[in-house]
Amino acid sequence: MAAYTESRWGIPQCVGAIDGSHIPIIAPQEYHCEYFNRKGWHSIILQGVVDGKGLFWNVFAGLPGSIHDARVLRLSQLWELASRGNFFPAAIRNIGGVN
Repeated sequence: MAAYTESRWGIPQCVGAIDGSHIPIIAPQEYHCEYFNRKGWHSIILQGVVDGKGLFWNVFAGLPGSIHDARVLRLSQLWELASRGNFFPAAIRNIGGVN
């Protein structure tokens, strides 16, 4: 993935682009406050990752809208995969003066 992204887009050592979105819902009666997001309405969160071709290779959804983006990432299976070091090339490269 990283090789394609670098050759196509010129972004070295990038395995994908990640973003999140709030999906509007009718809040459940129980715990409805947890679904109230920072934008002022009830939602669940969808987190997605696309590769250099724009194809989704990871999607995580369903957490209440009040949860911070960083916590969503930490709770997702993506965090576990990244923690194992499966995504990142073994070779160290200097990019902008930083290894």
